[in-house]
Amino acid sequence: MNTPGAVVLTTASGQTFRTQPLGLYYFDAASGQSVLLAPVQDSVGLLVPPNRVVYTNAFGALADLLYVYSTNGFEQNVVLLQAPPPPSAFGLSAATRLEVWTAFAGPAPLEQRPIVLKQQTVPVLRQTMAEPDLIDHILIFADCWFPRGTAFVADSSTLPPPGQPAAILLARPSDTNQLFVAKKLVQMGQQTVLVESVDFEDLAPKLAALEHAALRPDPSTAGRLLARSRLDNSSTPRRPGHEPGDASHSLAPRGTSGARGRSSAQPMALARGPYTPRGVVLDYTVLSGSASSYTFTSGTTYYIPSGFWVGSGTATFLTNACLKFASNASLVVYGPVCFPGCNSQTTAPSGLGPISSGPPVIFTSKDDNAWGAVITNSTGLPYYAASPALEFYYETGATTVNDVRVLWAQRGIEEDESSGVYDKPTISNAALENCNVGVYLNVANDTLSLSQVIQCAVVTPLYYVSGNYSGSITTDCELNTDKSFQGINGGDTWAYHPSDTDGAVGPSNFVEIVNFEFAVYDKTSAIQLTNQSTKRLFGTTNVPVDPRILYDQQSGNWIACAVDSGSQQVLFAYTANSSPLPLSSWNRTVLYLAKAGDISDSPTLGVDTNGVYLSLLRYYRVNVTNSYVDDNVIACLPKPGVYQGSTNMTVLEVTNTELLTWKVQTAVNLDSTPLGGWAWCIAKGLPVTNGPYWPGTNYYRRIQWNGGVAA
Repeated sequence: MNTPGAVVLTTASGQTFRTQPLGLYYFDAASGQSVLLAPVQDSVGLLVPPNRVVYTNAFGALADLLYVYSTNGFEQNVVLLQAPPPPSAFGLSAATRLEVWTAFAGPAPLEQRPIVLKQQTVPVLRQTMAEPDLIDHILIFADCWFPRGTAFVADSSTLPPPGQPAAILLARPSDTNQLFVAKKLVQMGQQTVLVESVDFEDLAPKLAALEHAALRPDPSTAGRLLARSRLDNSSTPRRPGHEPGDASHSLAPRGTSGARGRSSAQPMALARGPYTPRGVVLDYTVLSGSASSYTFTSGTTYYIPSGFWVGSGTATFLTNACLKFASNASLVVYGPVCFPGCNSQTTAPSGLGPISSGPPVIFTSKDDNAWGAVITNSTGLPYYAASPALEFYYETGATTVNDVRVLWAQRGIEEDESSGVYDKPTISNAALENCNVGVYLNVANDTLSLSQVIQCAVVTPLYYVSGNYSGSITTDCELNTDKSFQGINGGDTWAYHPSDTDGAVGPSNFVEIVNFEFAVYDKTSAIQLTNQSTKRLFGTTNVPVDPRILYDQQSGNWIACAVDSGSQQVLFAYTANSSPLPLSSWNRTVLYLAKAGDISDSPTLGVDTNGVYLSLLRYYRVNVTNSYVDDNVIACLPKPGVYQGSTNMTVLEVTNTELLTWKVQTAVNLDSTPLGGWAWCIAKGLPVTNGPYWPGTNYYRRIQWNGGVAA
């Protein structure tokens, strides 16, 4: 580390950054003077598999240096192992900051986006201070960026398990537990230096649990201060503390005498055990996105396993693009965005097709198989995943999110701005569904415009931190009407083909039933709550076939029926209330409607205020290819007895001479039918075949109740 350009980072486009940690400093924001606490010194790098390298004693006993490399970024961490002496020990004021200085050589940033972290508001003090405000700068390059850094306590909760890769996570502006570190590029002589600063008074509580470092003044320079604007006196960069006029206070390295020798390259060693420091970490992060700009194309599914960053170019979202996220993954943009309809465009950049109309852009969990392509190892049972699905990271230009649908996110859309920015961001024509937080508002003095934004099953539709908003997020669960998901198909076998699928919707559930299986789903989220055998539902050892399911909205009961493939009798089941779960809450009985020598088939269910109605086809088979209708019967079960265990029923026969039909459908009537009123049935007669084909005639039949008896 004690070598100019010790760290070389090359980006995907070929840009090269060369850096070298120089030292830890105190900087007095009131006087403008600096004190060197610990220069960087020679240290052998230890590889901590699979993606960390630690340089112990890099800053003597005071701190280690830790690097993390992953597919989405590169991270430098200064790990403070001891608490440095307070600034007052050097005659510095309470406005002192702890700083990390890193020599920096590389392309100039395209943009330096300032963020005020702390501001001196007393006019008299501002006039006398060298740097009255603590200002961070987001440094944006062609295909990488330096976002906000943080200071945090390093313990087992912040470290990966042994052998597991360390993750590079973006510092969340909304996380109040973080201590943000300011950074800026400063020209010191002929050397550009990245200076990272944190107010010591803010850092002190995190240092309280650490051992206090023993200060050892350098006899040749004790008691003298350094102006931060000066790093060296020649064209060749030298380490601070080795030039005339520089005051250096060094800290003894662990296990050494504190002497500094000339740097020399040494091979990296493999760590024999895990690196588990207990200290405070100061870090900056370089995160590499796929490109400075990116287009999410229509009809394509994108999987984001950890983090994806787009900037400073445009992130373009075409209609019907689908973005899926692993748990805690996020999409962060720090440049312009173009959603369907942006700038009244009708075609996307580079001729990629229309973007102003069509299906919305989808943001959802990797386990949500209802949208886009199925991700490998998807469970099919989505839960809160992205955090956030879309974050605007301290934007300085106007942004509009339009025509999107965000599902299964820990945090859906996050709007972050610093004080003094007035971009008037907009979210319009958006649907938020099954999220923990829909919109996270942290825009300081700005105003977020909400237009035609709806939500369903979102715990907190709008989480407010700062700023203002106009419009509202309204509840509208009709947004689920176009949802599709994988159902069950257990009855689709050679012996019982097709699977005879049926389904019904109740207050909170959708229930699907096929020949072999019975499944209950949450109506809002489509999560499958149970999948049981229909044998268990009906309490039979034979396979129930031709199952039917219905929710009686007027009485608040679920009802189901099927034909027992053995006895040919009708299996009938009902719940005591409006929930189809648990399965033990179902009551079961047998309706003896089979006819000796006949096959029972095609039962139907109907319901109204007065009763439950069940029809059954009975036919006989002459041979494999010839079957003949015997008759149809309609079982009428009066309310409320049908839901109280009574099997009392009136059975009406429709003979084949009266009407030759393969099915009688009993009607579902949700109107408030008067007691003793009419129930309805419909059936189709045989088609006309002597000449041009003509469908059979529809026939209707009325059933009227009289004293609990239907006729």
